[in-house]
Amino acid sequence: MIKAPGFYPNMDAEEYFADPCEWPSLRQSLIPTLVTRSPYHAAWMHPRTNPYGPPDQGDKARWLGSAVHRLALGRGRDISLIRYPDYTSSSAREARDLALANNRIPVLERDHVKARDMAKIVKDAIAEALGGAPYVTEVPFFWQEETQHGPIWCAGMLDVWCEALSTGLDVKALRTPATAQAFGRVIADNGYDIQDVFYSRGLQQLLPDRRDQVKFRDLVVETTAPHGVRPFELDAASRHIAERQCAQAMELWAKCLAERTWPSYPREPCVVSTPIYYQNQVIAR
Repeated sequence: MIKAPGFYPNMDAEEYFADPCEWPSLRQSLIPTLVTRSPYHAAWMHPRTNPYGPPDQGDKARWLGSAVHRLALGRGRDISLIRYPDYTSSSAREARDLALANNRIPVLERDHVKARDMAKIVKDAIAEALGGAPYVTEVPFFWQEETQHGPIWCAGMLDVWCEALSTGLDVKALRTPATAQAFGRVIADNGYDIQDVFYSRGLQQLLPDRRDQVKFRDLVVETTAPHGVRPFELDAASRHIAERQCAQAMELWAKCLAERTWPSYPREPCVVSTPIYYQNQVIAR
């Protein structure tokens, strides 16, 4: 269990995801669920409030992204090469399931070749983004936030952390093009705007004398050849909206911890309306 806020570069991923804080920490992945669904749903996702929850094994696309992380960053789960063209045969599925059971990343042969190519591009892009400055990878960091209901622990893990430039990078391998329009939709669908604001807030808390220098960026690499790569920063309007959601989630998380209860949806009936486009279609008919 950690006792003090800070960076913990020697902590492995399993320790981080098990949550080594004194009480359950808030993570960015929980915030969209907290503010759009309920604390009950968020608690179900947390390893400390629901230690018997089903593990997230991912899928083929996420396994490719994890393999790229492993090859580019040198940290994370080991790779199991699945020497089959696909998972149609029972032998291939058995090999995949064995890899997952041993907490390894199953990667088909052709995907392994793709992952190696992408990893090289990512490593070059990281060096370019940081101007050749030294960096460390997969760095857990923890900080505390003060709320109306008392302090809470918050946690994050940086794919890339450059101390000299006070810059964090998060590598994302995506099937969508690395364009502003396409990635903007991905940000909205996956809560990456919340991650940007939440991580930036944590870094500023840990580095108060360098608050204005802290930067956090997404480094997107396309999973389709020729694997274009591009860094992104969040605009001011999107950042403001995400900041409001983070503040709301922190207060709600602190309230639930203080009261030791994780309420679900309200019990009173909710008035619901059909979408405007549906109403217009009916009217037109």
